[in-house]
Amino acid sequence: MRSSFTWTHRISERGFRFIGRSKIIHCSGVTLAEAGAADEVVIHAQLRLDEAREKHVVIKKNEFEVSLFLGRRPKFYGLLSDEA
Repeated sequence: MRSSFTWTHRISERGFRFIGRSKIIHCSGVTLAEAGAADEVVIHAQLRLDEAREKHVVIKKNEFEVSLFLGRRPKFYGLLSDEA
């Protein structure tokens, strides 16, 4: 399933200046769209939501694979995992 994603990039508002350089990043870490630091622009990218839901990311098979939940250790979360 493909979905469009649009991001409005602003550099100033109500007298405050922002650093800019907004990005849309793929779940693998690849930059899909990027705004500059000086101009207000709208950036747009096509995303595959099924890829974003996949929690085992393979960059290079058998060499660089990341399982986002494999290293979780909830026993160290303390109060965050305790029920009140």
